[in-house]
Amino acid sequence: MAFPTLSIGPSSYRKEPQDSDMRSGFEGGYAQARPRFTRNIFLYHIGYETLTAADKALLETHRDSVKSTVIFAWVDPTDGVTKNVRYQKRMVLDHVPSLF
Repeated sequence: MAFPTLSIGPSSYRKEPQDSDMRSGFEGGYAQARPRFTRNIFLYHIGYETLTAADKALLETHRDSVKSTVIFAWVDPTDGVTKNVRYQKRMVLDHVPSLF
């Protein structure tokens, strides 16, 4: 299931890389480090100032069907590349949506 196509584009967008470093310190002052993930993980925060009733209904239907467990296709508005994402937490439609 893909993210629904809305009648307007997002009013805010932010791409946040997740820190993947893991460190263990030792008494001697040296540290052991390794990456937590084998690939780069990002959080995408998008927001819409105003939504039509139809757009809100599309988002509600999408939210209720994928919840935060199903991976779905989403087109990044900055570069047009389709990415496979999932919601980090349940979308709240009062400030739609802060996701992925």
